[in-house]
Amino acid sequence: FIPQVGNLELTEATKAYIGPKPFIFNESLRNNLIYSSTEEVNDLDIERLIEEFQLFESEVVDLNKNISSNNLSSGQMQKICFIRTLLQNPDFIFLDEATTNLDKEAIEIVIQKLKSFSGTLIIVSHEPELFSSFTKEYKIKNKNLAEL
Repeated sequence: FIPQVGNLELTEATKAYIGPKPFIFNESLRNNLIYSSTEEVNDLDIERLIEEFQLFESEVVDLNKNISSNNLSSGQMQKICFIRTLLQNPDFIFLDEATTNLDKEAIEIVIQKLKSFSGTLIIVSHEPELFSSFTKEYKIKNKNLAEL
């Protein structure tokens, strides 16, 4: 079933976007990770996600360390965007080529996290096979949406 009419309503607090160009502030790691979070975020939750996403090679992470797009790899910046999104706990995530900067191992971590996400995902990807285990897959062909 492909909807032909209707409305999609989202409140600002319930949605998140991850695109191919991560947005990183010249700020502390903590502030970059909790950006857009509407509730208090526990440092232990932040540290757990940093470890799960293997953001840094070292075990010791300083959440007060200033970071910028100049001292992080594109993969690290992308992981920060995923961690930021998970800390927001949104109901809806729109992913637009969100795995572009990630290596194979990081993509597996992302896919496992997305599989356990209980909200709605809209994933735009040139690699749809990465997301073949998700509920519905659509393809845009000749400017039309078709379910696969």
